Amino acid sequence: MKFQQNDIITSRLALVAITPESLWSERLGDGLLGTITNAHVPLEWPPEHWELHVLELLIKRFADDPTELGWHRYVALRHTDKSRTLIGTLGGISQGGKAGGVRGRVLGAQRYSGQGVRCRRDEGAD
Repeated sequence: MKFQQNDIITSRLALVAITPESLWSERLGDGLLGTITNAHVPLEWPPEHWELHVLELLIKRFADDPTELGWHRYVALRHTDKSRTLIGTLGGISQGGKAGGVRGRVLGAQRYSGQGVRCRRDEGAD
């Protein structure tokens, strides 16, 4: 498995930077997201609430402030055969120029129970 230089790797997960290229791929539905992220894209992709307006908002945020790059990530489950599967997204939320926390979405969290994925609703998350 080829990892991107800026991937954050744990024993069970890979956090892959969401980039303008990956967002445009999703927006256009060109089928290249798996190649861009080096991960299998499951049929149930995208996760709930990962909608067109979110993609467009991130594209705009990246264009307006390049420091946003790297704070928004795809969550990929790593497998023993070195492959990985996209299971969700997470991102840093700023509020008035200040860090405001992290929010994320995981595809059918129950499906990944016992595989190193634990979802919790944080105070203040919608």
